[in-house]
Amino acid sequence: MLGVRASLVYALARRGELPTVRIGERYVRFRSETLVEWIERQESTRPKGTR
Repeated sequence: MLGVRASLVYALARRGELPTVRIGERYVRFRSETLVEWIERQESTRPKGTR
């Protein structure tokens, strides 16, 4: 969905930059609706002319 390596996704989640759902102490999941909203916010706050 994000088009990046899983290791980057988990790093963003650990830093609190990506919204997650925690299941117990060991598991982390990502809601697709929340990720879509997060992506839209990232696009709207990105400076013009950058990717």
